[in-house]
Amino acid sequence: MVVALLLTAFNLDAAFPGLAWRALVRHAGMGELPAVIALYSALPRIAVALLCGTGLALSGTLFQQILRNPLAEPSTLSVSSGAYLAVVASAIFWPGLLLAGKFAIAIAGAGTAMALVLAASWRQALSPVAVSLAGMTLNLVFGSLASILVTFHRDGFVSLSFWGSGSLRQNDWSVTGWLALGMLPALLALAPSARALTLFNLKDEAASSLGADIRRLGLIGLGLATWLAAVIVAGIGMIGFVGLAAPWLARRLGAAGLANRLWLSALFGAALLLLADQTLIALGPFARALPAGAFTACLGAPLLFWLLRKPLPMAMPPAGTPASMATGGHRARTTLLMIGIGLIIALSATVTADAGGWRLPDMREFATAFPWRWPRIVGAGAGGAALALAGAILQRMTGNAMASPEALGISSGTLIGAALALFALPAGFAAGPMLGGIAGAAAAFGLIVSIGRRCGLSSNRMLLVGIGFGSILSAVSGLLALLPDPRLQSLQTWMLGSTSLVSPDAALLTLAGTCAGLVAALLTARWLDILPLGGAASLSLGIAMSARLCLLLLTCALSAIASLTIGPLSFVGLMAPHMARAMGMRHARAHLKLSALLGCGIMILADAAGRLLVFPYEIPAGLLASLAGGPYLIWAFRHR
Repeated sequence: MVVALLLTAFNLDAAFPGLAWRALVRHAGMGELPAVIALYSALPRIAVALLCGTGLALSGTLFQQILRNPLAEPSTLSVSSGAYLAVVASAIFWPGLLLAGKFAIAIAGAGTAMALVLAASWRQALSPVAVSLAGMTLNLVFGSLASILVTFHRDGFVSLSFWGSGSLRQNDWSVTGWLALGMLPALLALAPSARALTLFNLKDEAASSLGADIRRLGLIGLGLATWLAAVIVAGIGMIGFVGLAAPWLARRLGAAGLANRLWLSALFGAALLLLADQTLIALGPFARALPAGAFTACLGAPLLFWLLRKPLPMAMPPAGTPASMATGGHRARTTLLMIGIGLIIALSATVTADAGGWRLPDMREFATAFPWRWPRIVGAGAGGAALALAGAILQRMTGNAMASPEALGISSGTLIGAALALFALPAGFAAGPMLGGIAGAAAAFGLIVSIGRRCGLSSNRMLLVGIGFGSILSAVSGLLALLPDPRLQSLQTWMLGSTSLVSPDAALLTLAGTCAGLVAALLTARWLDILPLGGAASLSLGIAMSARLCLLLLTCALSAIASLTIGPLSFVGLMAPHMARAMGMRHARAHLKLSALLGCGIMILADAAGRLLVFPYEIPAGLLASLAGGPYLIWAFRHR
């Protein structure tokens, strides 16, 4: 806090030299411009940073205490993104409703997001990994929905996009007063509840034996944490990782008891957000205009990676074999599926839309349109098959039916590398985004292995790395939405999973890479049949650590190939292997083949539907698949 206050004083002195602070109100009333700016812009910005940092830290501490999960906070649990999506949707579709009750809308969105996370992980007894993965995935779904809404309404909602990235810039004291009044009920309710919430330091059985209604206490605490996060999102937008970093710092300093952790976390949260914002101000005019929320997300992800390198007090569910189901008739199922995919390809290549609706074209129209359609069909199908293969390998390797390339973080790393290469490399270098994407995937892979080797390539620990990459991707996406650079148009479309820009060369390269990956995956079928039995059994049967490393490398390569074509958020890597297993594919070879077919069919169908459903507009295929993947994810978690 001392460093943050000293930097704040330095920035104020540099911006307003010689200003009479004791007579600030009087000078501002006389119309002196420096005094007016200081009173109605600089000071409210500082106050908002302190209030929001305090609220986010308290919210994160409550989430971590009740869920017994040191990775829980408003951003990783999708509470902030749920509130943001609700406000964005209301601003676009029901602006009158937003003017009447912005706070109520944010509360409703945050509460819905929290309910979905709890519903998805309830059957896993709210285990830390289940809650984290459910929150991370829903966070990406809500973020992609909000991004597409803002992108389609970019001209009229530039300020909304800027606000959504967590800007602390102020023009008066209205937001400060609104935040203070909104947080006050939660703070008043928290004071008498803090002592009762310390019971979550015990196991449920021990707490219940003391006469406590654990479920009721948990709902109260989660409600207070959600309230605080929603108030902050409604006031200034999304601020990431303060709710993770502040409680962690409090624990590192040995704060004993929930009450001590709460006030110390609040102090650290206020200091962290103030320090981040004042650092941006000190860096100059360009950095000063950047949203603090995106900056804290970029700073917080390395903290999460550092946390994952250390032992965490969280119960990791043991790996187990996928559900055993009868495998009889899988050849017939595969044949029927191939026929179905053939019909989907035929319809996607032929059906067209115009002002009169959908119709089949004549031969001349087909000959004109086909050279434009086959690259996107091939790219979508090959990309979907690659993600499905990567998901099948990852799920069998980890014994976790909820694992996917999107959760691993390789997809996000690919897109981050492509975005950075767009600016770092010369403008005429067409292969720049491709090379940047490969470098980003390699960097993500290196970080995953670096973290994983410390815990024996523990599958669950590596999956949680995806939380950090997903958050960085959200921050990068938010910053890109604010920049007017025309080069970003194609990149934003690409990040949403559009196949409209896939070239013939890229489609054929994706197809070749996917076919090579399928051959390599089939060669590892024996490993994938044994690995779900667990680490000890695998070692006893001759599956060394190098086998896991090879499988992880293959997963990263397939994820990078697919992400460069269909974007990072399709969820095909989660859905297709799960659907194949539900169809009875227990053995690895059959599971891999059917997963690839399902992934191919899902993405080709999503591409055709995105082109036809809202003609003349187009929904990116990756986004459409992710929208279908959200409800499927909830169902899969509930029936796991």
